Amino acid sequence: MAGINESSPISAARSTVDKQRQDGERKRGPKEKPKRPPMRESVSDVIFIMGIPAAEVTPKVQEAISIIMNELDHMRGQMNYAHDHIAWLEGLSEEHSFLPVMNARGFMRELSRIITHSARMETVSSLLCVHFMNIEDIRRDHGYAAVKSALTNAVDVISGKLRATDIIGSLGGDDIWVILTVVNGEEAKMKALELTRAIEESGAVHKGDVIFLKPACGVHVLPAGETGEAAVDAADHDMRAEIRR
Repeated sequence: MAGINESSPISAARSTVDKQRQDGERKRGPKEKPKRPPMRESVSDVIFIMGIPAAEVTPKVQEAISIIMNELDHMRGQMNYAHDHIAWLEGLSEEHSFLPVMNARGFMRELSRIITHSARMETVSSLLCVHFMNIEDIRRDHGYAAVKSALTNAVDVISGKLRATDIIGSLGGDDIWVILTVVNGEEAKMKALELTRAIEESGAVHKGDVIFLKPACGVHVLPAGETGEAAVDAADHDMRAEIRR
């Protein structure tokens, strides 16, 4: 969609949004963060740094310094482990249970941040609510596992149509939510139509059956000063109006 990919509003704002989003991802931390190698000084290095005269470095002094260094290494390892574990837990706290998207906590935090950032930079961003009208039919006819397969496929389709600065998440139900950063209302409606068609044309295979979702998409432009909850209500209202149309 040319309107979004080549949108004119403030390229600097996009880069700032991208940087802030990357910063947020770093704060949440990856699922598995690699351990940092221990930084082990030699006894001679410690003696030099502490300014101990070589003549006073007896075997017992070396032994004492070695014991202290081993304790420091142990403490450093414990701190590294605690840091990694906290990052892992923070990541889990903002991830959906089975979809590769943010959960309600993470998404609402990002939504509030984007609203604030857009007001400060005087740009416009938009919120999409992607609802699936036949979820209950799929659950009744094929079971919950089929619903999970269909939703996972829909998320893959949506993610493939978004930019790195856009944000996708779930608020706990079967709807998928998307923040289109630095995108006005007309561009958001075009993107909503693009996503709807792409989802309709992409079926999920479950136990030999091809399952198609029937999406309806609500669109809401994020005004300055609006709360995240109000934005969600507005996008949900537009989605329900779209179903009635």
